[in-house]
Amino acid sequence: MIALVLAWSTLLLPFPKDTEGRFQMNREFLGHLFSLLLLLKHHGVAHRSTPLLYEWVNDNSGALAWAASHKCSSLGSLFAGLAVSQLHLLTNIWLTHSSYLAGVDMGDIDAMSRLETHIDEGKSPSEACPTLLPSLFLPLDNSPTVLKLFVTCMPTALPPPDHSQYHFLFSQIHEIIACILSEI
Repeated sequence: MIALVLAWSTLLLPFPKDTEGRFQMNREFLGHLFSLLLLLKHHGVAHRSTPLLYEWVNDNSGALAWAASHKCSSLGSLFAGLAVSQLHLLTNIWLTHSSYLAGVDMGDIDAMSRLETHIDEGKSPSEACPTLLPSLFLPLDNSPTVLKLFVTCMPTALPPPDHSQYHFLFSQIHEIIACILSEI
């Protein structure tokens, strides 16, 4: 597979340090959410009469299955699934299918997902991922609203099993998505 990079961005997930190595499916699915935001930033968010279709490529078969079925089977990923659904419905941009590609075959796209490791090693993003041209970078990591969305979608942020809290958080996800769409 030959990939042409039209745009790229990065975001360090706001997970607490004690969750490293946990919630991998959620982390990968959040990559789908972030990819969708990048697609919206690149193409614009105006609601289309004709759908914009995309394919999501990833190295985690579980997250790919969640994306393909348009649902998350983990309570911890409930809000990430709601955010993706809201974006699909509000923008008329739809996932056509998801495909597996081993991380080693993704090149710098996969390497950029380990940005925090590269920074800890003293490498700049351009040193760690030379094919990701700065001219194609679209900043999403400097948006407080985008960061708020990812904090809300952390699997450790689940409320107690009180249905009114879930409705409140669903409403909060909807408001955050509306703000992001107005910013982009």
